[in-house]
Amino acid sequence: MAVMDYRGGIGRYKQYLAAVQEKPLVRASLFLIFSLVLLIVLLVLALKPTLVTIAGLVGEIDQKRVIEQRLDEKIASLAAAQRAYQEISDKLPLLDEAVPVNARVGKWVDSVEALAAANGLEATGVSLAGVPMGGVRGDGGGLVEINFTGGATGEYGQIRQFVEQMEKLRRIVKLETVTVTQNDQAESKLSLTMRGGIGVAY
Repeated sequence: MAVMDYRGGIGRYKQYLAAVQEKPLVRASLFLIFSLVLLIVLLVLALKPTLVTIAGLVGEIDQKRVIEQRLDEKIASLAAAQRAYQEISDKLPLLDEAVPVNARVGKWVDSVEALAAANGLEATGVSLAGVPMGGVRGDGGGLVEINFTGGATGEYGQIRQFVEQMEKLRRIVKLETVTVTQNDQAESKLSLTMRGGIGVAY
């Protein structure tokens, strides 16, 4: 194992420094190099926190630009939705009439009876099943169907026109079965029996 000669190394370093002191150009160059190295070290130590802060701020600015772009896209989507809503807002009462939020079965039964009378039919009654008591409750966005059975008597042409007009009512009516039979009491008249459903939104 080699033994290091510290004293010899220090002695050689002293000789080098003595030689440098005798040559002013080398001495000035050495001090300049040491000064530059010291200046660079001090600048790095002084500017490092500032550079770290600047890098962090640049990252935050990039993140906020992405967030701003997403917000701009959402604002544009909301503006488009608002324009679409304004275009159809005058038709929303028709939608409420077609699929009302509350059952409003009394109004519907009255309109069916009035339609039958307008076509010259004699309504024999309308019965409803599945009418929600106290209003329809739910999480929104659904449809409840109320089943009905109705009947009327009249001539074939009147019955046909009545059924066609029933299908054209503003309130959505799903006719499942329409049965026309000969009336036992009056041979010239036919009996109509309808089964179907009406929708209620919740």
